[in-house]
Amino acid sequence: MSKIQKAIEKIKLEHENKISRADINNKASFSINSRSEATGAPVITETCNINEMHQPQEFSAEIRKKTHIIDQSMADRRVFNAFRDLRTSVVQRVKESSPIIMVTSCVYGGGGSFVSTNLATVIAMDETKTALLVDCNLSEPGLNGLPLAAENNNGLKDYLQNDSCTVNEIIYPTGIKRLRVIPAGNVNSSMSEYFTSVRLYRLFEEIKQRYSQRYIIVDAPAISENADARILAEVCDYVILVVPYGKVTEDQILKSARAIGKDKLLGTVFNNEPQFPKLAWH
Repeated sequence: MSKIQKAIEKIKLEHENKISRADINNKASFSINSRSEATGAPVITETCNINEMHQPQEFSAEIRKKTHIIDQSMADRRVFNAFRDLRTSVVQRVKESSPIIMVTSCVYGGGGSFVSTNLATVIAMDETKTALLVDCNLSEPGLNGLPLAAENNNGLKDYLQNDSCTVNEIIYPTGIKRLRVIPAGNVNSSMSEYFTSVRLYRLFEEIKQRYSQRYIIVDAPAISENADARILAEVCDYVILVVPYGKVTEDQILKSARAIGKDKLLGTVFNNEPQFPKLAWH
């Protein structure tokens, strides 16, 4: 067991609205040995039938490798299988038909975008499901490296600031079947309270209703370093916390978990752990 996992198990029972040892032990814990981000492209009008979703040319193995997107043919099957395990656990623990799941790291650079992108990817690999990846890293977008993303494409910021911008104008297909992306957008302004906007709530309500088996994955800033992540956690149904191995202290882990809240915390992902243990339940 890693030092990080031992740290989590040392948590004492606390008062209401705080994370306790028992609360965290009831969550899922994973380890992923890799890093990075991905995804984006042409505007489409979506339908309610998964089988009718428009699909552009699929990403090649070379593009997937370059952008750190998992694939069944990748050399290191451990990473691919870890995300399959993560998907299985998420599906088992989430009861809503179209859940909004936020992915955040304890600290900046902890691998949140890598995990959110590949969680969305592996969900979309299931032919009965579709995934929508929303880039909420508005100050430093985590999905800018996607091959299909164009600099002049509208995105989340454009939608939140422009009442005439529609949902269909900010959702893009990717080179992965059944995976769609809402990029951060390109509006530059001094607006600071994006996530308190009524339009954000309307957006999430609308995208939840488009497909009955859609998983909405929100790529959020680091929970301990950005107030936006804590605001977003209130809007989302669940939160997955990414813990970068060897880069955070016990106090940082506990602070991040408490900021999320015991009712929202779905589980933790241990990123870049030296050894690659199987999915462990506590």
